[in-house]
Amino acid sequence: MSAPIDRVRAALEDHGFIVNNGRAQCPGHDDRTPSLSITEDDRGVGLKCHAGCETGDVVGALGLRMADLFADPAPPSRNGDGAHRAPPAGSAEYVYQRADGTEFAKVVRRAGKKFHQVHRVGEHYEFGGCPELNTTLYRLPEVLAAAADGRQILVVEGERDVETAREYGVTATCSVGGSSGGWKAEHTAALVGADVLVVRDRDDPGRAHAERVRAALSGRARSVRVVEPVPGHKGADLTDHVHAGYGVEDLADVETVATGRQSRITWASQIEPEPVVWAWTTEDGHGRVPAGSQVIAAGREGTGKSSFAIWMAAQISRGTLPGAFHGTPRRVLYVTVEDSWKHTIVPRLIAAGADLSMIGRFDVITESGADGALSLPHDNDLLESEIIRHEVAATMVDPLMSAVAQKIDTHREREVRTALDPLTALADRTGAVILGIAHFNKSSGTDVSNLITASGAFKNVARAVLGFARDDDGRVMTQTKNSLGRDDLPSLSYTLTPVDIPTPKGTAATARFDFTGPSSRSVEDLLRDAKETSGDPDERAERDHAVDWLNKYLNDKGGTAPFQDIREAAQKVDIPERTLQRVRHRAGVRSRRRGFQQGAIWSIDSDHPRRARESPQGGMTGGIGSDQGERTGADDEPGADDWSVSAGHAQSGHSRRSMDSPQDPGADRPCCSRCRHPSDHPLINGRCRSCAYPPGTDSPYREEN
Repeated sequence: MSAPIDRVRAALEDHGFIVNNGRAQCPGHDDRTPSLSITEDDRGVGLKCHAGCETGDVVGALGLRMADLFADPAPPSRNGDGAHRAPPAGSAEYVYQRADGTEFAKVVRRAGKKFHQVHRVGEHYEFGGCPELNTTLYRLPEVLAAAADGRQILVVEGERDVETAREYGVTATCSVGGSSGGWKAEHTAALVGADVLVVRDRDDPGRAHAERVRAALSGRARSVRVVEPVPGHKGADLTDHVHAGYGVEDLADVETVATGRQSRITWASQIEPEPVVWAWTTEDGHGRVPAGSQVIAAGREGTGKSSFAIWMAAQISRGTLPGAFHGTPRRVLYVTVEDSWKHTIVPRLIAAGADLSMIGRFDVITESGADGALSLPHDNDLLESEIIRHEVAATMVDPLMSAVAQKIDTHREREVRTALDPLTALADRTGAVILGIAHFNKSSGTDVSNLITASGAFKNVARAVLGFARDDDGRVMTQTKNSLGRDDLPSLSYTLTPVDIPTPKGTAATARFDFTGPSSRSVEDLLRDAKETSGDPDERAERDHAVDWLNKYLNDKGGTAPFQDIREAAQKVDIPERTLQRVRHRAGVRSRRRGFQQGAIWSIDSDHPRRARESPQGGMTGGIGSDQGERTGADDEPGADDWSVSAGHAQSGHSRRSMDSPQDPGADRPCCSRCRHPSDHPLINGRCRSCAYPPGTDSPYREEN
């Protein structure tokens, strides 16, 4: 075989050019003085036109291939025989062209796999990329010609792999930046109707990128196959594969996708309607969390949204959550990257009374055997198979954003949907709840859905959104979205009660999430109050004054007074009605209707958390778990509907019928007279694990009649 320098010299001489002292006239342009430098080393020949011609153009003008500049590769072998080392990835320039062949940008590669972009301005290049570069395939004219001729096109991750494929006479392309640059609609448009072979690098970014390309081309290209380099040798991309002695035909199949699309019509008369299956319901049957759907629990740091996920997991594991899973303990998978399982998650689960044998930690093991985290969408199959195999009722992902693949821009809705839409389909197929924890952004708004960090896809894809907030007077959960049910369900107040958990190595301090009943305030109210009073001491002082005045007024009236009288008295001391309404809950005052068109009665609520803090006994008061019969109305607003919710139903999962049932004679511990739940496990701090009250105590909520 001839040496590279001999091939170059022969080609130049054939075109009438003479090589003299490493210089020759450049065949790429009308060169009157020798401007082509020719260098040689052990890797091959280097050509540089000092007038600006690209190396590829010079080689093409000589009738050569880029491969002719390098030492002859050993013939490919299926077993890798004759393999040789790939030439070092040194400096290179990759020219990007429009469909008509005009150059407009370059990607310059330096030693050490360092890249930078330049774009053309007139007759010269300036540093930096351009928008057109992000939407144009590398070697676009060749790609369009191959598609028109019906030839197969390789989609690889980088320009170096494209050049490797071209050395062997195969048309290939890539998007700028490879797996980090994304795949755009313009890239797909160039490959419509083509036969495409997607070469997947054998690493996590490569797998995610190949899946994005495959999904984008599905239904647009004539066919798509996903392949990857042969395992068992160092290296993970096409260039490594080729220089290990393998050919394109040796690439290993990953999957074959039939992309020929067909239409199908199913008439509505052929579809049997079904009711929504609710994983969590109120006592009167209204649904909060639908099964088979994505649900978002969102709030600022420290509001207790993660503790809510623990509470819900515990309820499902014991079969005590009111709804479709009630009465049958079900398994739950838990995905978290922020909290330690042994220090945080397990102690919280114990405090919540979970059946630990029904809660599973979901991890992903990488090909190298290392521990990894769930990455959407390419780990969907792993998650779905475990949900089906273990009959899982719910999967908690805390936080949801951490599970979105690293290369997906979480601020772009279209990209985020590539991760979340398949997750929605997974939930629908399995009937499991996918509960994702989300954080609020730093905005000062009060709309819970719009406060969720990153793309709007997180709130748009979810069928239910639960918001969590807190202030000095307590914590509140509000359902701000319920696509499949009522969107006017009452807010619930809750507490985080400190709990000490004994362990073989000492005591673990944690907290238990407890619902304490319906709340007259919503998350929006708390956010609005925080917005209005932040940084305004005068506003805070005005509210404190209103709280003190309202308590004194009601105490003077024996604890109860008509709201109309309170309003008139407040006006005489310059306290507006709006301020009264806003401070009512903070003052520990509840409102009830006297009857139709008779206005509201305000009274001191002895079970309010404010009273608990003032009580000499301290501790938790007004806990959840009883069957409360009282009805709390809106604050004397015309047309406001009264509502009721069973606090006990919200926490313990026991309906009125179960609470009135006799004690289980087989229970080896006394039945809690408050919620009638037999204590199957040791009590937590002397309290019933189900309703959080000491066994034998009565509910603080009483039937009014």
